[in-house]
Amino acid sequence: MSAVLMLGLTACQGDREVLEVDLTTERLSPAEVQDWPAPVVQSGLPEITVQQVFTAQGPCRRLEARLMPRYPGEYLLRVAAEDLSPCEDDTPHIGYTAVLRGLPPGSHRLRVVHFSADGRPLAEAVLEHPIIVTDRTDRTDR
Repeated sequence: MSAVLMLGLTACQGDREVLEVDLTTERLSPAEVQDWPAPVVQSGLPEITVQQVFTAQGPCRRLEARLMPRYPGEYLLRVAAEDLSPCEDDTPHIGYTAVLRGLPPGSHRLRVVHFSADGRPLAEAVLEHPIIVTDRTDRTDR
């Protein structure tokens, strides 16, 4: 089962950029979890792609994601279980790809935090290397 979610947020910085997350998910068996990255981030032009496995503790169903400014130069990707109802199968693993749009050009830190449906934090990752957002005008096609 796959799901796609688009969410637009207005940030409270500078010229009020609109931050979006395009989230695609799929349920994973325990064997499939090993094939997923932990986590992988691809800097883009001008979007950023994050791939990771969300492992729920207890009930799981759908995920929702929000991207928001945290500190100057740092953004938070909040990924949360959306539903308290039980899983339809016995796997609590959900693989997701989040495409982040609306970040200003430059170098930024990204913090990814997973939350259970009842609001408890499950996992947190601060990406070791800054993400790079390139402005379209910086690109030269050859």
